[in-house]
Amino acid sequence: MKMKIVFFLGLVIISGFTHRACCQVSKTQSADKQKSPKNETGKNRTVLDKKLDFFVEKLRKEQFTILKSKKDIPDFIKVQMPGFNDSSLADPGEKYQEPGVEPIDSTLPGRRIVFLAKSKNIFVIAYVKGGAKASDHIALIQYKGDAAVDVLPRVGCHNCKSVKAIMRFINVDREKKKKEE
Repeated sequence: MKMKIVFFLGLVIISGFTHRACCQVSKTQSADKQKSPKNETGKNRTVLDKKLDFFVEKLRKEQFTILKSKKDIPDFIKVQMPGFNDSSLADPGEKYQEPGVEPIDSTLPGRRIVFLAKSKNIFVIAYVKGGAKASDHIALIQYKGDAAVDVLPRVGCHNCKSVKAIMRFINVDREKKKKEE
């Protein structure tokens, strides 16, 4: 299996397979040449589906602890993924760079946490990204010990405030993509 180095929010992921990410840049394929999900070959789609299946299975079967604050994000994730460090994230209800507000206040974090949870080897972050236009995101992070080893980012999970809501979003999104094919 070909190894690939992927960067997502500053995290270097060495993985035997690729995955779709809004911020993905790979040393083996430049960002402007990345295949969109609609143009992926059957083989790539199968790999993506297997990866998604892995995370869905973990979400369904593992026991998750709900977390309340960016202070609950493990230090190794903050180090490996600078987009999730204390200065980049606001806790729920805290001020952040709200969408459409001019001028942009660069002293405020660009993201605000919507939901945090962790199991024995999966960390879930749902957040809203501010700035010119709001966008809702989730990152499902697989970790071993004190290292993130894989991440599955998704965009569009509006109001995902529970593991069940995230699973529902993934299933609806998957069905929608199947209909588009």
